Amino acid sequence: MIIPTLPEMIDVALEKFPDDEIAVNDLSSGIFNSFLGIGQVVGPLYGALMTEAFGFRVTTDVMGIITLIFALVYFVVGEGPAAFKQSKLKRKMTMKASILGTPQANLMS
Repeated sequence: MIIPTLPEMIDVALEKFPDDEIAVNDLSSGIFNSFLGIGQVVGPLYGALMTEAFGFRVTTDVMGIITLIFALVYFVVGEGPAAFKQSKLKRKMTMKASILGTPQANLMS
């Protein structure tokens, strides 16, 4: 989940501020790395406190539920259904190109 986050942040910010590409890249990278560092501190502390208070099993169950909820929200808010439709269309185009023996670029135009 972490790999596409920074480029996605930059793309969204560039839509809002197209003339400030350098500033957008710098600020997006700064925000991303700041929260990455905060997560590396807060995550183990949260895990240790939860494990101490409720036990390992409950802690892993809670983390699994939080992860599932995050994934569902990200899918809905991040236009997941549209991405699946677009991916399905690309697969059809690729299959059609391989059957016909034509390059993909010709089919998409």
